[in-house]
Amino acid sequence: MTAKRLLLKNLRLSVMDNSSAYAFSITITGTYALLATIAAPGPLEIFAGAGGAVCAFMVAELLTLLLLREDPQRSDTVKLLGRMLNLLSVGCATGAAYLCGLLLDGPFGWLVAGFTASLIFILLEGLELALAEAKEKGV
Repeated sequence: MTAKRLLLKNLRLSVMDNSSAYAFSITITGTYALLATIAAPGPLEIFAGAGGAVCAFMVAELLTLLLLREDPQRSDTVKLLGRMLNLLSVGCATGAAYLCGLLLDGPFGWLVAGFTASLIFILLEGLELALAEAKEKGV
């Protein structure tokens, strides 16, 4: 498989496998933003909101483990490595959004920041998955 094909394949994989997680990210970010319009959050509120989100995932995972009692599927090395490398894509995307916010004001700044962060996340996530697959295959 050529490098170009490998990258394109994993860009598609990044979008497909991340759509639910990305939609959740938008949901939780929108929740934070809307709550912040009611009252400025302090550290306690921010940690409480993050804790609530984490607890929701813990409850959902616990329920599925108890009700399904099956071995998890799709635990291959490529996806595991891809998830472990999320720090790069999330960090760069967040940094780019912050930079857009510093440079652009108002709704247009939010639009550009959201677009830029999303695009950088998708591209870097695809690259991370491609690198993980290449490493696994010894390419």
